[in-house]
Amino acid sequence: MGVRRLEQYIKPNIIIYMLLLGGFLIGMVISFAGSKGMGTMELLWLDSTIMYLKYGEIQYLDMLFYIIKKRLGTILLLLLLCMSGKGKYFLLGGVALAGCFLGFFVSEFIISKGIMGSIFLFISLFPHYLCYIFAYYQLLKYVQSMGDIKTNINRLGQRKTKNTTADSYNIIKKLSPIAVVIIGILLECYVNPFFLKIFLKFFM
Repeated sequence: MGVRRLEQYIKPNIIIYMLLLGGFLIGMVISFAGSKGMGTMELLWLDSTIMYLKYGEIQYLDMLFYIIKKRLGTILLLLLLCMSGKGKYFLLGGVALAGCFLGFFVSEFIISKGIMGSIFLFISLFPHYLCYIFAYYQLLKYVQSMGDIKTNINRLGQRKTKNTTADSYNIIKKLSPIAVVIIGILLECYVNPFFLKIFLKFFM
């Protein structure tokens, strides 16, 4: 029974896993073929970030505003792209691009900082990226049933003025990715630096 449930979950999403893995491998190939490690500016940025997290005092409010601007801007752009009628392709392309970036940076961190550098990179993505990945997956599911902008506007115009339980549920369901991203932002700002400081204190 457990195997069947796992198959039912994996099979519809196999293209997502393949794109992510393919992008990851391409990113690694680009890294190893195109350079012998990070450039001077990237190394200085990484070293300064490590020193700041290890010895500095984190300005949480400034970090929060920066992350809000970065993450919410991205998800709003994705929502607009999703309404274009080609949202599925935009999001699948984003999966491949994310895999490519991940593969590239893992390789670069290994070349420049060794295995501890790659571990540092993965810790820097935890736990907030669990929220971002979930929100992205939810968007990917929703766009499969969405039409283009004109169709969506017509649907809104055809809605009855009274609020029904189903309508309220659908609105909450469609807004849930934004709520999950907000949770991710708070985790990225207030929880992730704590894990990074612990790791840097004992291992780097």
